[in-house]
Amino acid sequence: MSPYHWFLLFVGCGLGGIARVGLIHWAPSLTTSGFPWATFLANLLGSLLVGFLAGMGLPQIGGISTPWLFWGIGFCGGLTTFSTLQWEMFQLLRMGRMDTMFEYILGSLFIGFLALFLGFRLGNYFQHFVY
Repeated sequence: MSPYHWFLLFVGCGLGGIARVGLIHWAPSLTTSGFPWATFLANLLGSLLVGFLAGMGLPQIGGISTPWLFWGIGFCGGLTTFSTLQWEMFQLLRMGRMDTMFEYILGSLFIGFLALFLGFRLGNYFQHFVY
């Protein structure tokens, strides 16, 4: 990868992280509502966007396109967070909130997958208008 590509990745990750922090301030947190909405929403939005980008054909076999590097790997990588999801599940377990922990796990996996699938279908649909 060229220095330009590394720079795009750096900026994409930074903007995705800023978007995640914005969600933390916007959405109720684990301490106020009992459910980690900010991370949940960040992961769903990231899944939707990755699916949309894939449906648009941005990932390329045998190489990484510049838009995929910036949006798919950079922005969505900075926006979504597997480690925070794990930490919040652990916190729910420690608080004895097994019901909420399982809702979070199942919602993150199944609704996240549905968001990715929906995004892929939307991207595939809009791809016909762009290309």
